[in-house]
Amino acid sequence: MALGVVTERRFKELVYSMTKHFRALGVTLDMNMEIAELLGSAQISGYGVSFAADNVIQLKYVEANGGLDRGIFVLKARGVRHATEVRAMSVEADGLKVGSRFGGHAEC
Repeated sequence: MALGVVTERRFKELVYSMTKHFRALGVTLDMNMEIAELLGSAQISGYGVSFAADNVIQLKYVEANGGLDRGIFVLKARGVRHATEVRAMSVEADGLKVGSRFGGHAEC
Protein backbone atom coordinates (compact mmCIF):
# COMPACT_ATOMS: atom_id res chain seq x y z
CA MET A 1 0.00 0.00 0.00
CA ALA A 2 2.83 2.38 0.84
CA LEU A 3 3.99 2.29 -2.78
CA GLY A 4 0.56 3.39 -4.00
CA VAL A 5 0.48 6.75 -2.24
CA VAL A 6 2.42 9.93 -2.88
CA THR A 7 3.53 10.86 0.63
CA GLU A 8 4.12 9.22 4.00
CA ARG A 9 1.42 11.44 5.50
CA ARG A 10 -1.09 10.19 2.92
CA PHE A 11 -0.13 6.61 3.75
CA LYS A 12 -0.81 7.23 7.46
CA GLU A 13 -4.18 8.77 6.59
CA LEU A 14 -5.03 5.77 4.41
CA VAL A 15 -4.14 3.27 7.15
CA TYR A 16 -6.13 5.23 9.72
CA SER A 17 -9.16 5.44 7.40
CA MET A 18 -9.05 1.73 6.64
CA THR A 19 -8.80 0.70 10.29
CA LYS A 20 -11.64 3.03 11.26
CA HIS A 21 -13.84 1.80 8.39
CA PHE A 22 -13.30 -1.91 9.08
CA ARG A 23 -13.70 -1.46 12.84
CA ALA A 24 -17.12 0.16 12.21
CA LEU A 25 -18.09 -2.88 10.11
CA GLY A 26 -16.97 -5.27 12.87
CA VAL A 27 -14.22 -6.71 10.66
CA THR A 28 -10.84 -7.74 12.04
CA LEU A 29 -8.12 -6.25 9.91
CA ASP A 30 -4.75 -8.02 9.79
CA MET A 31 -1.99 -5.73 8.55
CA ASN A 32 1.59 -6.89 8.10
CA MET A 33 4.67 -4.72 7.76
CA GLU A 34 8.21 -5.74 6.98
CA ILE A 35 10.99 -4.32 9.13
CA ALA A 36 14.11 -4.16 6.99
CA GLU A 37 16.68 -4.67 9.76
CA LEU A 38 17.48 -8.32 10.46
CA LEU A 39 19.52 -7.78 13.63
CA GLY A 40 19.92 -4.95 16.12
CA SER A 41 17.49 -2.20 16.93
CA ALA A 42 14.80 -1.42 14.42
CA GLN A 43 11.95 0.99 14.09
CA ILE A 44 8.87 -0.87 15.22
CA SER A 45 6.16 0.59 13.04
CA GLY A 46 8.08 1.39 9.88
CA TYR A 47 5.88 4.21 8.64
CA GLY A 48 4.69 5.27 12.08
CA VAL A 49 1.27 3.64 11.78
CA SER A 50 1.16 1.57 14.98
CA PHE A 51 -1.14 4.24 16.46
CA ALA A 52 -3.93 2.82 14.29
CA ALA A 53 -3.51 -0.75 15.54
CA ASP A 54 -5.15 -2.21 18.62
CA ASN A 55 -2.54 -4.96 18.81
CA VAL A 56 1.03 -5.21 17.56
CA ILE A 57 2.85 -8.54 17.40
CA GLN A 58 6.49 -8.63 16.38
CA LEU A 59 8.31 -11.58 14.85
CA LYS A 60 12.06 -11.57 15.37
CA TYR A 61 15.17 -13.68 15.35
CA VAL A 62 16.78 -14.69 18.63
CA GLU A 63 20.39 -15.83 18.86
CA ALA A 64 20.51 -19.22 20.58
CA ASN A 65 23.09 -22.01 20.63
CA GLY A 66 25.21 -20.42 17.93
CA GLY A 67 22.31 -19.96 15.52
CA LEU A 68 19.16 -17.98 14.98
CA ASP A 69 15.77 -19.15 16.19
CA ARG A 70 12.43 -17.54 15.46
CA GLY A 71 10.75 -15.60 18.22
CA ILE A 72 7.45 -13.80 18.72
CA PHE A 73 6.18 -11.29 21.28
CA VAL A 74 3.26 -8.95 21.89
CA LEU A 75 4.47 -5.39 21.71
CA LYS A 76 1.08 -3.76 22.19
CA ALA A 77 -2.40 -4.92 23.20
CA ARG A 78 -4.67 -1.94 23.64
CA GLY A 79 -6.74 -1.95 26.80
CA VAL A 80 -5.51 -5.26 28.24
CA ARG A 81 -2.55 -6.45 30.25
CA HIS A 82 -0.32 -8.79 28.27
CA ALA A 83 2.88 -10.74 28.63
CA THR A 84 5.90 -9.10 27.02
CA GLU A 85 8.44 -11.91 26.96
CA VAL A 86 9.86 -13.27 23.72
CA ARG A 87 8.69 -16.82 23.08
CA ALA A 88 9.98 -19.44 20.67
CA MET A 89 8.01 -19.73 17.45
CA SER A 90 8.00 -22.28 14.66
CA VAL A 91 6.01 -22.78 11.50
CA GLU A 92 4.84 -26.39 11.23
CA ALA A 93 2.78 -28.28 8.65
CA ASP A 94 -0.30 -27.85 10.85
CA GLY A 95 0.26 -24.17 11.65
CA LEU A 96 2.19 -21.72 13.75
CA LYS A 97 3.43 -22.98 17.11
CA VAL A 98 4.33 -20.70 20.03
CA GLY A 99 6.62 -22.34 22.55
CA SER A 100 8.30 -21.49 25.80
CA ARG A 101 9.92 -18.24 26.82
CA PHE A 102 13.48 -17.61 25.69
CA GLY A 103 15.75 -17.32 28.70
CA GLY A 104 19.37 -16.20 28.87
CA HIS A 105 19.70 -15.69 25.14
CA ALA A 106 20.84 -12.64 23.26
CA GLU A 107 17.93 -11.17 21.34
CA CYS A 108 18.53 -9.86 17.84
